[in-house]
Amino acid sequence: MLFVINKEKLCAYLISVLTVVVLFCVTNIIKDNSNDDSIPTSSDTFNNTIANTIND
Repeated sequence: MLFVINKEKLCAYLISVLTVVVLFCVTNIIKDNSNDDSIPTSSDTFNNTIANTIND
């Protein structure tokens, strides 16, 4: 069986795989460096915070 390797298709495939790997790495780095002082914006969390403040 003869395998024909098209250089252009191989380069395009490698670039696409490399792009996906880089994007996963960047998102992982961003997630690890995220600010832990963020304010939760969920309405349930906000309502529970108000209820706890009123009850205290």
